[in-house]
Amino acid sequence: MTTELTLLSAFIAGLVGSTHCVGMCGGIVGLLTMNLPDNVR
Repeated sequence: MTTELTLLSAFIAGLVGSTHCVGMCGGIVGLLTMNLPDNVR
C-alpha cells in the first residue's frame, strides 16, 4: 500500500508542478517568440 501511495503522490505532484510551470512560464515564452522574425519561428 505504501508504494502505491508514494507513486500516486509523485504523479499528482508532477501534474501540479507541470501546470504551474505552463501557467507561469508559458506567457513569457509566448511573448519572447512573438518578437522573433517569421523566418526564425
